[in-house]
Amino acid sequence: MDDNAFTEQLQTQEGLKLTVSPDTATADSVGYGHDILPEDNLHRGNTITIDTANALLEHDKAKAISDCENLYPGFDSFPDSAQLALATLVFNIGAARIPGYATTNAFVYKQDWKGLADYLSGPDWATWRSQVDAACSNGIIGNLYDAGGNPLSMQKLTFHVLSGKAWVVLGVCATVILAGTVWVKTKGFKRKLF
Repeated sequence: MDDNAFTEQLQTQEGLKLTVSPDTATADSVGYGHDILPEDNLHRGNTITIDTANALLEHDKAKAISDCENLYPGFDSFPDSAQLALATLVFNIGAARIPGYATTNAFVYKQDWKGLADYLSGPDWATWRSQVDAACSNGIIGNLYDAGGNPLSMQKLTFHVLSGKAWVVLGVCATVILAGTVWVKTKGFKRKLF
């Protein structure tokens, strides 16, 4: 998995917060979505430096990847975009909750990335999608479609018109539609989707 892509995905979806504040009903967070743990010795209202936020992010990324490797045998052999999607999902949900998602895991074990993307886009995951940033859910789902050989499902994307061009915002990539052709531009190159 591309470590830089994982970093960019998490930084984009989480944003940077240098003051410990509520994130969910059960946890406070700081940095790039780091849930405060007792061993962090941080409390609501404490501030951290950008260096500390980056160190917490690196720790949390390593934990999410390690958790994926433990949860999913063969994780390292999955397509990069599937690894990125699963690591981001585990980062957001937490490894302890993943075994309870039997249908989700069945798609992963079959390596049915398009099926998993469709499932995460459906009603069973609507509450989760409403609780996370659109960049997070769209990034995960888009990466799964990409891993499944069906890069994007157009009805699931958000279109924005800028300077007469229709742009699709999807995680850390942008798609432009010109003359009926859809292109994704990410990391300095573009790829024709269909």
